[in-house]
Amino acid sequence: MYRLIIADDSVLECRALELKIRESLAEIELLPSVLDGVSLIQNVEKLKPDIAIVDINMPGLTGLETIEVLRGRQIRLKILIHTAYSEFAYARKALQLGAVDYLLKPCDAEQMIGALEKVCRILDEEKQFQESQKQSRDATGRLADLSGQKWLQSLLLRQPDPEGYGMVAGIYPELRDGGIFTAWKSVADNVEKAEETERQIFEHVRRFCHCFGISYKNIFYLVLLPGKQEDYECWALDIVEDTGKLLKTAGIDVAVGISKYKVPGELENGLSESRIALQGREKAGFFFFQFETAAKKKWKLPEAVLSTVHALLEGKIEEALLLVEQAVACGQAACEEEFIQLKVQAAEFLLAVHDELGMVSAKKERLAGCGVFREEFQKADCKEKVEKWLKNRLTDSFAALLAPEEENSYTEKAILYLQQHYGDDLSLSDVGVAIGISPFYLSRLLKQEMDTTFIEVLTDIRMQEAIRLLKEKQLSVKQICQKTGYVNLTYFYKVFKKSTGMTVGKVRRYL
Repeated sequence: MYRLIIADDSVLECRALELKIRESLAEIELLPSVLDGVSLIQNVEKLKPDIAIVDINMPGLTGLETIEVLRGRQIRLKILIHTAYSEFAYARKALQLGAVDYLLKPCDAEQMIGALEKVCRILDEEKQFQESQKQSRDATGRLADLSGQKWLQSLLLRQPDPEGYGMVAGIYPELRDGGIFTAWKSVADNVEKAEETERQIFEHVRRFCHCFGISYKNIFYLVLLPGKQEDYECWALDIVEDTGKLLKTAGIDVAVGISKYKVPGELENGLSESRIALQGREKAGFFFFQFETAAKKKWKLPEAVLSTVHALLEGKIEEALLLVEQAVACGQAACEEEFIQLKVQAAEFLLAVHDELGMVSAKKERLAGCGVFREEFQKADCKEKVEKWLKNRLTDSFAALLAPEEENSYTEKAILYLQQHYGDDLSLSDVGVAIGISPFYLSRLLKQEMDTTFIEVLTDIRMQEAIRLLKEKQLSVKQICQKTGYVNLTYFYKVFKKSTGMTVGKVRRYL
């Protein structure tokens, strides 16, 4: 049964049309008629009719104007124009707006019923097409599930099946770019609960990406297909964390092993990586492959924070630099994973030193003005360059501590304001107004006194806070993006990579 609404400024015309429809089309449900365009829009949004018979000449909005509003709101219902206007321009406009037919008053019962039967046939055909499409998608989904399970089974047996891979890639072309393998282990105490958990995982994950999986020896393996992303690890972790939170609300805890992003040629190793990352995990959590291996090779920077702070406060800059040199010297960056860990620890070390100094001195703003993620850090590509960067930043921090107090320093006021409002949508003009100077003068002061720009200072403060929030591990990356003043997650990824030289996922792994 289809639902129909009539819009005409004549009550008698509405009653006459209602009578014709009741007598000839019992399968159509009549909704209350309306007398103007605004009421039509309101009732269409509220009652969701399938068909509308609309007059052109109505008070307020005309019939054509009303249809334009409905189309603008992406409301797709079938419309019959019923009007006394015979001008071609009106008919053309109505057809351009998607009207099914244009009927002139007075319209006899046979003509009106014929037009409505035509609309019902169109709706029937669309309904059949949508059902056919759904059946096709369901069949494709079942084929994808079966093909994916067959291919994953071949990987579990260490006998990769190229034909199976080809079938899955034919359904999900993103697989030809690469994928991330995950291994889920739940604390379900019976088979039925385990099966329900796997279903929930699959249904939730596929809201964000194409995926397919297989259950084997109480572990649910699920392959995520990201397509093109800025930060694959972070993308996967966001989805896994979101799914974990959903399961948690149902009283289900899961441990998840996550492989590296695997490109074609490496896919056969993905399943093993996710399984290895999960091995020995008895508590809920999310674990990346190789995290433990790399994490064992730590430098001694975390242990050197307090001694470095004490040396700086006592005016012993050479001692502080020596502590850094010794902390970095105790480890070797023999591979990319170890080097990234060194960079992350170096950034974490400097932020911790600044935080400690800020708590015991009155020069927190000056320390923030020293900057952390300058170009020198971005381009540091070996252990020696990271060590040099750390020493230079500590030297700047020491100079800031020794610098004499200045009354009403505009640059310090600006930095303080940025520290307090970095999560807002800020401009140079906003900060200038807040501290009482022109944006041009503020820009010149930043360049003269700090050799930097407003955007560089704001970005540096935001990135410092992003790393602090990543370390706390309480928020998703999307939430961190929003709290640090960025609306677009993809743009946040780009700024983070440009500022630190590392992806969000890499930094998050080693904090």
